[in-house]
Amino acid sequence: MSVEKKSGGAGGAPRNSGIEALKILAIFLIIISHITQTLDTYNHLHVIDLSAASADPRLWALMLFRSFGVLGSTIFFSCSAWYMLDSDRYSKQKWLRMVLEIWSVSILFLAIMLIARRGDLSRKDILESLSPTTHGTNWYLTCYLLFLPLHPFLNRLIRNLSRIQLFRISLVMFVLYYGIGFLENGLFQAKEIILWITVYFVMAYLKRYKIHLIQNTRRNLTALAASLIAYAALIVIWNLLGLRYSYFRNHMIRFESFGNPFWLVCSFSLLGLAQASRLKSRAVNALSGLSLLIYILHENLLLRTYVRPGLLDALYETFGYDSILLWVLLLALVIFALSAAGAALFRAAAERPIQALAGKLYSLIRKQYLRFEKKVL
Repeated sequence: MSVEKKSGGAGGAPRNSGIEALKILAIFLIIISHITQTLDTYNHLHVIDLSAASADPRLWALMLFRSFGVLGSTIFFSCSAWYMLDSDRYSKQKWLRMVLEIWSVSILFLAIMLIARRGDLSRKDILESLSPTTHGTNWYLTCYLLFLPLHPFLNRLIRNLSRIQLFRISLVMFVLYYGIGFLENGLFQAKEIILWITVYFVMAYLKRYKIHLIQNTRRNLTALAASLIAYAALIVIWNLLGLRYSYFRNHMIRFESFGNPFWLVCSFSLLGLAQASRLKSRAVNALSGLSLLIYILHENLLLRTYVRPGLLDALYETFGYDSILLWVLLLALVIFALSAAGAALFRAAAERPIQALAGKLYSLIRKQYLRFEKKVL
């Protein structure tokens, strides 16, 4: 997810509002996915089992919705990678500020939930709320914090690779993690950061040597439509196979992996279309700039564990699940709007104190580390 106020290149160029709008779409897709995942968990009363084969097209659509988290996350990282390839710099103080924002929101919700539930929280949830980045309660944010200081070294490596070397490493990693790894999830130690490095190399090759592919609007539209249709067709075919053969019956979400080649193609195509957009909007840029906070607010560990399931139970008991697709979309809109409003309020109230604290902590940590480094070296 984009967590920097400026999405421009090394020189701090003005942000492309088309890309910022794409990030907003990505966060909305992620919210849809998280709501759908809650429908498919067992910590509430009325579960929709999306792992079982079904002949109901509504459940096929929910299976597609469930995978939107992978699509949204891939879109976000693709947008970030596009800019990170142009710059070897990152602000350590901003990095620390992001950590403080994540921790502040998590501890704030912990305090609220402890009061609201009169202390009725599990020890595990309390511990993870006190150290959200360490425990990876929001995997994307932890992964981004790890990748950000890594990317300057990857850039230097990429610059020292010849065209054929960069092509080969991109191809091999794509085949391993977005080919074989998609067919059998978890192979080759396919952690999220490894998948991101794969995307980074592929993006680097395209940007350096095949930029015309990214800038071709007709080709992007074709690739976008093909990837969407192909993945939707895969879901339908897999359900039909599951209805007929027991081997497939309870494995409907097996392809919901972060190494999804269809969603990678879709993300690159959308990025290409966004690049070509002439949209200029301060409102879009401002809303996109809240994406980090929107993410951590809507997907807070305690909210998704104790609040969201109750909302879906109340929805079922009041209206039933006959129009569940519409309810998921409406609920996603409401959660997005509330999270955006909360993000704006939090930013207005806490930005300056957090920036000041980040500055002081960074100076202190830097001073102590340099003293340590001098003694060791």
